Amino acid sequence: MDLLNWHPDEDRKGQPVSRNPKISLNFNNLGGARFIVLDAYMRYTDKFLDVLRSKLTSLKKTSNGREIFATTIEEVTGIPFKEYTKLAAKAQTELILKHRKN
Repeated sequence: MDLLNWHPDEDRKGQPVSRNPKISLNFNNLGGARFIVLDAYMRYTDKFLDVLRSKLTSLKKTSNGREIFATTIEEVTGIPFKEYTKLAAKAQTELILKHRKN
């Protein structure tokens, strides 16, 4: 069964899969932000969750989610957020590349 060409007259081509896509993790894109928050969670599990939970439950008005995560990470790690994002992105990129080889 050809999943792209269901009807006899169709001749659609799929997009080739890139075997080595570039890894770009930063807090400004959604995928990168997920990995940076994941890094903070992996390193500071309960402490990170407790601080994040207390910040979220104490909100009185709508707030920016990125700012909440940034201040939480700074508070938990004791490192300026921009510095932490560089270190976390590097560590998570190394983990991704390690698993990509397998």
